[in-house]
Amino acid sequence: MMEGKINILVVEDEAIIADHIIVALRLLGCRPWGPAMNLEEAMGYVKRGPVDLALIDINLNGKHDGIELGHHLKNQGQIPHVFLTANTDPKTVQEAKKTVPMGFIVKPFQRSELYSNIEIAMSNWRLMQSISSPQAEAESVSQPVAGERMIYVQVNGQRVRLFTDEIVMVTSSHVYVEIEMQDGQKHLIRSSMGQILESLPDSRFVRIHRSHIVNISYVERFDGRYLKLHGQSIPVSKSQKHHLLERLPRLGG
Repeated sequence: MMEGKINILVVEDEAIIADHIIVALRLLGCRPWGPAMNLEEAMGYVKRGPVDLALIDINLNGKHDGIELGHHLKNQGQIPHVFLTANTDPKTVQEAKKTVPMGFIVKPFQRSELYSNIEIAMSNWRLMQSISSPQAEAESVSQPVAGERMIYVQVNGQRVRLFTDEIVMVTSSHVYVEIEMQDGQKHLIRSSMGQILESLPDSRFVRIHRSHIVNISYVERFDGRYLKLHGQSIPVSKSQKHHLLERLPRLGG
């Protein structure tokens, strides 16, 4: 069983094999997306996210579309991939290598092989990211990059990727801030509210109190004093009320 939920995109055009992979991933504690049956569907999942790893069949409908997707992910540099294939001929292997995959699984395979490849792939990917971004390792919160929907934070000495779409709320706790995720996970990091707010997209996040920043996508209602989101009631300061209403005019109060 894996630690934490890993979002894995399954790119496989044979329905029976795709179902087998998805069942195996769920048993391993992963969160499977798909299956994507072709390159276009796969690109749609990648664009929408969040995807932590892609399992890609090389031959989609008899073509090497899987390798084309691998090249896209390599150039994008945000999502690692592992190839699944029944073809181990030298030409296919050499073409696959050019995409720098984190693994190569030969069909048919056992669940244990899937598990070990995913674990090694994610471990190697994290190592590559830390080596290529030493400055980001030294920061408690990464600065946002235009077009990206994620930030990196330091949690217990490790660099952790968080998708901003899944962040519900940020709460101040002295010299620390607590980041609460949509799935209930909470991450405590050493940072100021100002620093974390600068790292989050202003189209989604607003500060409603000196101790609270919220993702307006999760807001349920506002009664004039308290904001209801994700099953919690959060106080809104008088100084931030007007700013909040500008962002959420239909909630009133």
